[in-house]
Amino acid sequence: MAEKNKYWSAILYPENMIENWKDEIGDIVQLPYAYCLHDKDLDKDGDDRKVHLHLVLAFPNTTTMNHAKNIYSSLSREGAKCLSTLQGVNNIRHIYDYLIHDTEDSKKKGKHLYDKKERVTGNGFDIGAFEQLGLKEKNDI
Repeated sequence: MAEKNKYWSAILYPENMIENWKDEIGDIVQLPYAYCLHDKDLDKDGDDRKVHLHLVLAFPNTTTMNHAKNIYSSLSREGAKCLSTLQGVNNIRHIYDYLIHDTEDSKKKGKHLYDKKERVTGNGFDIGAFEQLGLKEKNDI
């Protein structure tokens, strides 16, 4: 059975994305999103890493990896593949903080801490609302 999640996180390569993706992303994905362009990351040897984009999409309900992959892939320019990795998200706050490397693990590893202003959200992405307990969780408590 295919893995399902409500939140999906991906790494994309802007060089393979449609030219005006920053202006078009909301209309293309049609989902709440948050991203940060990573252009200051270093590899283990201290060399610049390839510029990449961490993008989180919030679906209204759980969805399959295949469906999420299709949405992310819609940002590819013709003849190119921008999607590098895709994973389901269990902790939306953690991945939201990771977008700018503001996690304990990122700090321990000495990753570049991006400014909060570099984290972009759109289409009503609301980290506070996503963190609220659902009715099922409240009833379980």
